[in-house]
Amino acid sequence: MDFRYMNNHSYKVLLVDDSQTDYLLAAHYLEEYKISSFDVDWASSYREGLNKALSQDYDFCLFDYRLGMDNGMHLAKQLREQGFEKPILLYSGEGLAKISVNEDFELLSGYVSKNNLSTETIMASVKDAISGLDSKYVSRDYKRKGHKHKKRRGLIFRKWVTKIFCDPDYININDNYFHRDLFK
Repeated sequence: MDFRYMNNHSYKVLLVDDSQTDYLLAAHYLEEYKISSFDVDWASSYREGLNKALSQDYDFCLFDYRLGMDNGMHLAKQLREQGFEKPILLYSGEGLAKISVNEDFELLSGYVSKNNLSTETIMASVKDAISGLDSKYVSRDYKRKGHKHKKRRGLIFRKWVTKIFCDPDYININDNYFHRDLFK
C-alpha cells in the first residue's frame, strides 16, 4: 500500500462506537501505522458523537453502524445536514449486504469492516477517504466557476475486491490427457 502522501502528518480522529473494546482495537491499529500519528477521540454514544463532531476539528471520523437504538448512518446524515464536510467512514461488523439498501451511502467516504480489521485495511480506507475529500473540494471549485459536475456515487462502491479461496487438496485434471489414455 502506498501511503506516502500521509507520511509525517498528525491526524485527529473521532471514533463513535458503543463498544470500548472495538474502540481500543481500532485505536491500536491506527497507532501501529508509525509513519503518521493519530489522536483518536472516542465517543460512546450517538449524542456524544454528534456533539464532539460539531464542536471540535477532526480530520476524519469512524462511525459504528450500530449505536444502541440508532446507527452511524443517521449520525452521518444529521452531520451532513448541518454542514459537516470531513470524511466519514462507516465502521461495522455488519457486512454491507446486511446494511439496509435504503441507506444513503453518498454520505460516506468509505467503509471499514470490523471482521478483518488490520492496520492495512483501516489505512487503505482512510487513504481513500482523505483522497476523496481532496476531489470533493476540487469539484466544489468547478461548480463555483460554472462547470457542470456529474455527481458520483459514494467512494464505498468505487472499487471491488475479489477474494479467491483455493482448496489445498485441489487436483488439476487435464481432460485431454485423460481421454488420450482412454482411447489407446
